[in-house]
Amino acid sequence: MRSRSILTLFAAVAAVGGLLWWTSRTEPAPSTRVDAAPPRAAAPVDVALHAPPADVLQPAEPSKPVEPPPTLDGRYALRYAMTMSGADAVGNVPQALMVLTGTLVVEPAQEGERRWLKASLEGASLQLDEALRKVTDFPAAPDGEFKQPFAVPLERDGRVVDIRFARDLSLATRGTLAAVMQAAQFVRVDPAAAEYDLPEWSVNGTLSSHWLRKSASEYVRAWRGAEYVDTAGGLDPAPAQSSFGEGTITLANGRIEKVEANERGTARTGAQVQRRPSYTTSVELTRMEGKASVAAARPDALTPLVTSQLHIPLPREPAVPFEEAMAQVEAAGDKRAERAVARKTLMYTLMASPASATQAEAVFRRPGTPDAVKRTTVEALAGAATPEAQSVLASVMLDDKVLVTDRLFVVQATVGVKKPREQLLDDMARLAYEHPDKIYASQVAMALGAEIAWAAEHNVKTATGYLAGYLQHAAAVLQPPNAGEPKRLRERSNWLGGLGNLASPNALPFIEAALSDPEQGIRASAAHALRFQDPRPVRERMQQIMHQDQSMTVRLGILHAARYMGPESQKTLVERALTYDPSENVRTEAAYVISAWLPQAPGLRQVLAQALEQERSEKVRHVLRNFLEPGRIAPPGQLIPTVNELIPPEYRSTTENP
Repeated sequence: MRSRSILTLFAAVAAVGGLLWWTSRTEPAPSTRVDAAPPRAAAPVDVALHAPPADVLQPAEPSKPVEPPPTLDGRYALRYAMTMSGADAVGNVPQALMVLTGTLVVEPAQEGERRWLKASLEGASLQLDEALRKVTDFPAAPDGEFKQPFAVPLERDGRVVDIRFARDLSLATRGTLAAVMQAAQFVRVDPAAAEYDLPEWSVNGTLSSHWLRKSASEYVRAWRGAEYVDTAGGLDPAPAQSSFGEGTITLANGRIEKVEANERGTARTGAQVQRRPSYTTSVELTRMEGKASVAAARPDALTPLVTSQLHIPLPREPAVPFEEAMAQVEAAGDKRAERAVARKTLMYTLMASPASATQAEAVFRRPGTPDAVKRTTVEALAGAATPEAQSVLASVMLDDKVLVTDRLFVVQATVGVKKPREQLLDDMARLAYEHPDKIYASQVAMALGAEIAWAAEHNVKTATGYLAGYLQHAAAVLQPPNAGEPKRLRERSNWLGGLGNLASPNALPFIEAALSDPEQGIRASAAHALRFQDPRPVRERMQQIMHQDQSMTVRLGILHAARYMGPESQKTLVERALTYDPSENVRTEAAYVISAWLPQAPGLRQVLAQALEQERSEKVRHVLRNFLEPGRIAPPGQLIPTVNELIPPEYRSTTENP
């Protein structure tokens, strides 16, 4: 899998850093005409891995156009803006902003059948916040780079083939200019066609675009893109990121006169979908008076833009001595903000000095060490993820002489090991499958599911080997008890949590079976476990549960899963819950889900406003008013059962009051 930094997204400065390995999470945006592939049933785990179908990676070539369509030609006032929210793969850059302005000079060139655009950006002005400045390689004085000529080879129908730059240009400059040119490509096969669909080029792979001719001089374009990765289980290829946008291109005198385009999207930076950076971009190009003249920029003499090269290592903070780092941990105690800073400091120390993992273990095992210090220490070990750190984590989990509460600190922290070694996976599997304390074993199994998913980001074949054994044991544990036997609610619920963490379609049959369990706690855990699954094959089942299941906790679990799946597939379900569900708590949760989607889909504020008009419960009305105010979004207090110990406290519930 390619390593990516915050330069790799369409905006060239938004974060993508993980492999969405076994499950597709995104459906076509309603504004496009691209139909989703029909869902398929989960295949057995021994199905060989396969790449995305050829028709996904290599769209069929359209027929040749009668004549080349208009292109950029002349001098254009440019404004390019990008905003990003969310965290990258290591938790950096929660928010970022950049604005680029200047004069884009474009001169068409042709040599026989070859067509290309010569271009450069004059008078570039770049506003870049400090967060992005630290992790991009934009030069201190960007104008010198932006004005260097670059070339855009074109197909006869106007599609961009690739974009070529001088070899010494920064990757950030290349990615940004490529994003601008992608937004400005005008593709047309048949001048008489009023509506058509075409595959097109973008920084992150092929786009599916729908074009609509509103008049002879105005075309509207909507597009959807996804970068695909290899999948397992015989399912559809999975997008590592998704984007959709729309724009207008105005033509005059045989050339492009004006371009307005906006795009928004999300990307997964790991198997855990909680980390889904979202971004928006806008491109405005308006033709100006004046003749365009660009220095020689032949494609053959320049370097193609290769998106796999768009990676700049994130800066690492300097490490401090172990004693100093541990002093920060002890001083932070259980104060949340201070603990986060101290955890990162200790993590960098453990990465710089792997042998200090044994010192951290000694602190953890020392009698009298406060629980907050223990938690911060093992979380730092998990974040460092060195072989020595992983060995310490396994050693504590395997040691039955350690209090089970302390071992659970380690189990919870282990979910943060993003590159688990096979030895750690083996040790966790042995605990999950063989430990005599079945509750503790199930808690390890829940974390093991997440670790198998993390392992798949780096080696799908290895992870698939662990998957088969995991599913075999899950099938045995999840068998409903016979009459008179213990219900094993905690054990079964924890294993369902692990199946959810797998994010694998192969886990779906077990989760779906548990949705029909007579115990509401099991059904609620199964509902929560749907959150990382492809929404297409489970959407109707989720709607059925929201309509028929009498348990408020189960319906809350479905809404929790819907929040992760996103508004593209779950808007209708959540809106119905907000409008019709008899439970105040469920309606409150539905309001929160919609509020959480607002950065991606700001138009959903209208749904909240309409709900406020018709809501009669003052409790729910108060929540809706808060959510309609910017910055006032917080999760409700009750969501899913407490039997899942690894579920964050804010998502647990202990009562069934409607």
